[in-house]
Amino acid sequence: MAKKKLNLNYIYDKTTRKRAFRNRKRGFMKKLNDLKILCDVDACAVIYNPFNSIPEVWPSKSGVNKVIEKLSMEIEKKCTLVNHEEFLNLYISKVKKQKQKLFEDNKKNCLKEVMFKCLGGNMGDFVMNDNDRFDLCKFIDQYLKNLYHHKDVTLNNPNFEIGESSSMQMAPTATTANMKTTVVDVEMAPSTIAKVSSSPFPKSPFFNQPMSWSSWSLELYTRGYNLERP
Repeated sequence: MAKKKLNLNYIYDKTTRKRAFRNRKRGFMKKLNDLKILCDVDACAVIYNPFNSIPEVWPSKSGVNKVIEKLSMEIEKKCTLVNHEEFLNLYISKVKKQKQKLFEDNKKNCLKEVMFKCLGGNMGDFVMNDNDRFDLCKFIDQYLKNLYHHKDVTLNNPNFEIGESSSMQMAPTATTANMKTTVVDVEMAPSTIAKVSSSPFPKSPFFNQPMSWSSWSLELYTRGYNLERP
């Protein structure tokens, strides 16, 4: 006799639905047990149902924990184990990020050197293209914004001490259009420029003259502050 085709639809009658649940759960557990014995595999089942607030587990709670623990170990092992190709790809990606960070830091330091060299009247010492000039102007604009911001913080905070680092975000307080260009007057250049370690790009005609700029920062800020005083 042919088996009647099953109609897979939700059973709205609660009594019929509960009876179907018990029968099919029993059949499911039996098939799962047969699979475990015949094929020698690890298997478990956790069933939540609206007819019992406590979930049913098979074969036992300890058996379920054993299978779940084994699965977790396999997942962790798979995450940590990589072949040579995957390891090299991960290492290359990491090195590329480090390279990009070092490149950005070196570029920032070089732009500082060039900026203070230009303030000293040595603009003819560099060979710059349009991209170099654009990066330098952008860097100077941001540097001035930061100086004006720190000046405003100092004036508005009577308890602010020199050397104290502000935890405030470096939000610009003035636009490039309304900044006074007298802050970067060439007369602000120091009489002597101390030589420091070699530039990050010693062979580049644009970045071939390193200089010390730590003392320059304080002088640039001080002169800009004095120019703003009435």
